[in-house]
Amino acid sequence: MGNKCVAVNFAATTTGAPLTDTEVSVSVIDASVFPTLEDGQYFYATLFGVTGDAHEIIKVLEINLNLDTLSSVERGQDGTTAREWGPASKIELRNTQAQVLEMQVFMHDSEEAAMEAAQQDDFLHYAVDETLC
Repeated sequence: MGNKCVAVNFAATTTGAPLTDTEVSVSVIDASVFPTLEDGQYFYATLFGVTGDAHEIIKVLEINLNLDTLSSVERGQDGTTAREWGPASKIELRNTQAQVLEMQVFMHDSEEAAMEAAQQDDFLHYAVDETLC
């Protein structure tokens, strides 16, 4: 199945236009800094103001590189609230609690699948490092 949450290092840009608290697409200055999304993949990004005093986590489901737009997003993720943002608000890929928890679930599920496969094939010598989860 694989983990559908993707990331890249140092992805940062700014919004290209004001954003209301109900919009589900985000205009950005440079969408190419973000991961390329294949079918079913997504990433979390953090919006924050110029002064850094407010934050919102969004889940990005689709990107349109030609229009520099995060064309499908879910707002107010991971305990944050959707809010209005001005032009030139910062948007970055940062570690989020949701991303870390999803990775833990993925690793746990992978470990269980490996153990099940080993039992079905009667690999008595198979061992899994229990420190993964």
